[in-house]
Amino acid sequence: MNAINAGRRFEFRNTSQLAIPIPSSLPRPTPSELRGAFPWIKEIECDSSPTSAGMFQLGTASTLFEGDDDLIGCEEFERRVSQDRHKLLGYQQGIWIVKHQDEFPEMEKLQGKVNILLPGLIVVDNSKDRRMFFLGSGGRGWWLSWRILNHRMGFTPRDLIAFSG
Repeated sequence: MNAINAGRRFEFRNTSQLAIPIPSSLPRPTPSELRGAFPWIKEIECDSSPTSAGMFQLGTASTLFEGDDDLIGCEEFERRVSQDRHKLLGYQQGIWIVKHQDEFPEMEKLQGKVNILLPGLIVVDNSKDRRMFFLGSGGRGWWLSWRILNHRMGFTPRDLIAFSG
């Protein structure tokens, strides 16, 4: 999973921290389902999240040059993951993981250490901001939240990408 940009080689890397089987009966959400839970959603920009069974794994979109990726912007992040968009997990996988997190002790070990990005679903809100789901964690376990994708936001090595392997 490599890409070339301005002479630099990037790699979407599996961190080998998780390998959780995901069932195949997880359909993509419809716009009306999403608006029922999140009325601020105007539309789905894209949903390339898989609907077939797979493995919930974590990756990073870091460069092969150590130390120069303390923060990458949204455009760069999206460029790095774009060629593997069909593998990126989204809303339905995030909901499933939150509901079943107690079945997987490896999820508990990651609490408070990482954010798990779910960029398979991108929505546009009423303010025209683009958003994606992520899993955050703390003392009460993992929960689903949204992250705005714009030029003011960046991603750190703590932000891992959920994908189906």
